Amino acid sequence: MRKSSKVVSLVLSGLMATSCFTMAVASAAEVDSESTGAFMTAQERLDAGHQLVFFQFPSSVWGPNSSVKYNAKKHTCNVFCNYYALYGNKTEVKESAWEAPSTSMLKDSKADSLYYFDITEAGKGELEEGAQYGVLFSTKANAGMSGLITPNDEGYQTSDLYFDTTYLGTTYTVTEPASTRENTANSQKITYAASNNGKNMSMKKVTSLCEYLDGMDAGNAPKSLEMANRLQEYLSNPVNEPAFVWSKIQPILPRYGTTSQEVYDMYVEKYKEKHDSGEHYVAKGDGSDTKADGTLKDVYRYTFIKTTEVDEATGIEKEKITKYPDLDLVRERLNLPKEEPTTAAPETTAAPETTAAPETTAAPETTAAPETTAAPETTAAPETTAAPETTAPAEDTYVVAGSEAEIFGTGWDAGNMENLMSKAEDGTYTKDYTVSKAYDVVQLKVVKNGAEWIGDKTGNNVTFTLTGEGTFTVVYDPVENYAYVKGDIVKDVEFKYEKVYAAGNGEGAWLNGVAWEPGNEKNLMTEVAKDVWEISFENVPDGFERQIKFTLDGAWTHNFGGVFTESGVVSDAVYNGDNITFDTDDICTVKAQLDLRDFDFLTKEGAKFTVTVEYGTPVGIYGDVDGDGVVTVDDATLIQRRGVELEKFTELQDKLADVNGDGRVSILDVTCVQKYLAEWTEGIGNTGKPCYE
Repeated sequence: MRKSSKVVSLVLSGLMATSCFTMAVASAAEVDSESTGAFMTAQERLDAGHQLVFFQFPSSVWGPNSSVKYNAKKHTCNVFCNYYALYGNKTEVKESAWEAPSTSMLKDSKADSLYYFDITEAGKGELEEGAQYGVLFSTKANAGMSGLITPNDEGYQTSDLYFDTTYLGTTYTVTEPASTRENTANSQKITYAASNNGKNMSMKKVTSLCEYLDGMDAGNAPKSLEMANRLQEYLSNPVNEPAFVWSKIQPILPRYGTTSQEVYDMYVEKYKEKHDSGEHYVAKGDGSDTKADGTLKDVYRYTFIKTTEVDEATGIEKEKITKYPDLDLVRERLNLPKEEPTTAAPETTAAPETTAAPETTAAPETTAAPETTAAPETTAAPETTAAPETTAPAEDTYVVAGSEAEIFGTGWDAGNMENLMSKAEDGTYTKDYTVSKAYDVVQLKVVKNGAEWIGDKTGNNVTFTLTGEGTFTVVYDPVENYAYVKGDIVKDVEFKYEKVYAAGNGEGAWLNGVAWEPGNEKNLMTEVAKDVWEISFENVPDGFERQIKFTLDGAWTHNFGGVFTESGVVSDAVYNGDNITFDTDDICTVKAQLDLRDFDFLTKEGAKFTVTVEYGTPVGIYGDVDGDGVVTVDDATLIQRRGVELEKFTELQDKLADVNGDGRVSILDVTCVQKYLAEWTEGIGNTGKPCYE
């Protein structure tokens, strides 16, 4: 036998041995009656050493468990688990888009309401001993259902909960009676407190507008960590940065039991190395990102790191940009003095000891204010002046919260009492503002009692232009329950735009793997007719809760959502509306269209959208090259032989054999098929999925 032939034989024999092993593993797994094949149960996963976290669906709080969508083949559901690293982990945990298919939870049968997430199988990064993590659970099942404790049109989610290796294999449950709190990322939404083994796990959190939410601190993370993380996340965000000022940060720190210096030290520990290795933001040169003195506005004082990840299943590259605010900006917001230069003065320049001020220069004790200067006790207001219990409750308060920190002091801050409105004689509430320059777009809402956000007649932000120097007035009408602005310098915004983008919970081929970026060039839509925009995504796999919105000019200022009813059906596109949500049942092409031809910016009506899901005509099953309708060891053997040119395939067989989609048949495809036969869900490419023309 020639040497080259011997090498081929050894390769084949090794691959066949691997195939026999994977089939043995598969035969040990339980075959669920609702599945089309073998399926590892939760107990089998635990026995195999997998890291699992469990969640009990709260039917009495979130509605009937029977409404949860269930994929009988994969045993996945539209109940989602999102976990992330907090502190102490050596291996980075990969980020997932909110409610992306990769975060779907599992359950062994449709009947029960106990869900679990296999951390080991997810491949995001396993939990490490001693490290601290966060986790939250969510679903869109029963969204908008009447009769629930707190109906929610967008679904339900728990609060951020503490999580570490000691909680693996245990069950998180929503507390009953239900206890809700403000959603830290969106003050207009709520989350549900949850416990584990009777312990309340909700984190103490700082919201995106620098407000404090209390909770039972069950974690071992440093007390300074939460504020340090929020500064990193929000100081480079134009919407949130104006809220993170010392007047709001200061009262929060003692509630965590920490100090400014400790927060700064934690920021340095976590982010300095990444900050120093990043690329510093450079001014555009058009004045839009600089102050009058030419220095960068605070929101642009950061460095950034670009990273690119390749999705294993699709091969699509995804670019991610992470920003790290400058250390001096963090110190300013924490009310700390500027750090001394790192180049210390040489020892010889130190002032000699003899120059020290003598002890006699200290202020003598007799200079202290005598005790008699204290206000006498008799000056205190007598008890009889206290307001009696029968005093009427305080009146409602109305505060203006807007987009421009230069006008409102802070951006989108419902707690800034400098923006408190006064009641006028006609019963309306007003607040006057004076500006020294023009503003292209200003947005605001009126916040009632710090909780209810009130917009214009359509419920959207009050949006307007200021033509130049002058005064304008914000008015709230409590009878009609809407806000508006008036003044000589107030003008309606001219609705104009140049580009339209798609944004959503991208993953893999869906949205080119880009998650919730309003202006990523990969998802730039094409104008196919005047004010009609389209985009398509091919080879999108099956998954629950695909979400999409349309943004104008790469920002969330003007965006459109809506309610998906059926594939190919034209529906109303709602200005600043909810995410458009739909499912994909198999590999498909998703086409999205936004039609703005009849959109009226004053009424915010007239826009339309269409989402079309096309599955095509199946010509076979990926991996099934012998055409018997199922993927077996025989197919793996044939693909092995084709890969080393010991077998000839038709054009269709080559297409079915290329399960990883790299345009060729190779040992990589064999590996995908073997993993599929061993019941893996990661690294299997398109094996077992329909192949379309």
